[in-house]
Amino acid sequence: MEGILPIDTALRGAAGGFALLLAAFALVPPRRGPAGLSLALLGLGLASYLLVSAPAFDAAPPAPLYAPVVIAMALPAILWWAGLEFFDEAAPFRAYVVPLGLIVVATALATFAWPPAGLVRGGLVVLLYLHLFYIAWKSGPGDLIEARRGLRRVFLGLGALLGIAITAEELGLLTGLLGPEKFVLQAASLAALLGAFLTWFAANRETMFRDAPARPRPLALTAAEHAVLDRLTAAMEAGVWAEEGLTIGQLAGALGTTEHRLRRVINQGLGYRNFARFLNERRIARAREILSEPARADTPILTLAYEVGFASLGPFNRAFRDITGLSPSEFRATAQPIPDKATPKPE
Repeated sequence: MEGILPIDTALRGAAGGFALLLAAFALVPPRRGPAGLSLALLGLGLASYLLVSAPAFDAAPPAPLYAPVVIAMALPAILWWAGLEFFDEAAPFRAYVVPLGLIVVATALATFAWPPAGLVRGGLVVLLYLHLFYIAWKSGPGDLIEARRGLRRVFLGLGALLGIAITAEELGLLTGLLGPEKFVLQAASLAALLGAFLTWFAANRETMFRDAPARPRPLALTAAEHAVLDRLTAAMEAGVWAEEGLTIGQLAGALGTTEHRLRRVINQGLGYRNFARFLNERRIARAREILSEPARADTPILTLAYEVGFASLGPFNRAFRDITGLSPSEFRATAQPIPDKATPKPE
């Protein structure tokens, strides 16, 4: 053990430095909202985990080190939250991440008094990771930021292996398979991954947050891309956005271009970060027009949702509220106030 301690300490120091730099990058102004906060907490959580999982760390640390221990216990929930903010930016802030994080910490603390609680925590952590991998996979087709699309593939591969390996080690499933070298392997893996991610994040930071300003840059497009933009504009004006279940692949085929080129045109030429948002703005704009028409005052909301391209009522309601801040019914009430019925005067 003594022989690996200097190597382990050096690797953990490097990885911890990368993690703290990531936290600092995430908090550099302008303010980045929940996404920036989650990434900063992820950096802090990784630094804490590297500290408390070190072979030289005291199992009964002094009081000042209780905070890193608790933060490290919450790391799986923090990683899950940061991943959701990063890969599924179309969704609003999820308030349930707080109680879930507290449950993860509570089950970790409970293992000191009741060891089977560790199995409960391990099962919950695996479920969180599986959910995150599902979100990263499901939201991928609509992502218009090419750099993040590439990161998804790396995340889904390496992230799955690393997350499962760490969880298995914490549950004792790898006991006996590796000796003290497991500490060096763990530290080296985290140092390499954090260093690579920090380099990537520093180069792409300005486009990674959901509150990055949409900056249409048509001059950045090539002549071929301008031609695609013209065809896209014509297709949208013709109502292609109303096709139910329209995917970016289908739209690219209809325009006679590739998905990659169409993604770049919508992102760089029109300033959109997500294909669903690009479609939904057109759909909700038409829905608002219909809801404002007196002649359509009796049209059911579900019928309206189908008419503008949604397959069901739930996604329509969420998209409408996300864009307008109101539900369709609330918007209709404000757009078409019920006239006062004057009481007829007796003759």
